[in-house]
Amino acid sequence: MVPQITVNKVSEEKKYEEFDEQKLWAEMDPLAWHYSIARNSVFEDTYELTRTQILDAAERGGHDVILEAGCGTGDIIGELQTDIHRIGVDINDRFIEHCKKHHHHENMEFHELDVTNLGQWWKQFEGKFKKPLVICVNNTLNIMPEEIRGNVIAQMFEVCGSEGRCVRTLLHASSTAAYTDVVILTLVSLSLDSSLRTGTEIFSRTPS
Repeated sequence: MVPQITVNKVSEEKKYEEFDEQKLWAEMDPLAWHYSIARNSVFEDTYELTRTQILDAAERGGHDVILEAGCGTGDIIGELQTDIHRIGVDINDRFIEHCKKHHHHENMEFHELDVTNLGQWWKQFEGKFKKPLVICVNNTLNIMPEEIRGNVIAQMFEVCGSEGRCVRTLLHASSTAAYTDVVILTLVSLSLDSSLRTGTEIFSRTPS
């Protein structure tokens, strides 16, 4: 019995090591994701608050484009009520097709992209936009594989340049409330060394 338990444990550890997070998100069904966070879900108020704060930040900051890294099914950027140009990118091509079908508004576009290549990809827009607001919201960064998160932040900074801003949002919920408590949204500023500073304001890019 003891050897069998040991073998099973090793097998489970090996299975975990071989788990590919990027592949999971790249192949996830868009409707399954959308309905888990859309209206009438426990996250409805959180997503509405996120949209309100992102839009307020974009308008107060005078940004000429909002770029969402890891836009999912477009439940944030696709529903922002603004004339500011909006761009959503995601690694999942089915998510992007969903976005194009359900969020075909003026001044809005969606692209399939691995966000670890965001900076190089953005070069096609150089000269068109001067003050981007680059966002990664509601724990999207945290569900990316840990080994790529620093690079994703670096790519966001490369896009925002000296005039833009990078913003991520964090969700904080009671671990004992089974996600039924009100979720508090905190806007977080990213510094050049990839560290995070919490607060209710969005800060411009500053020297490290």
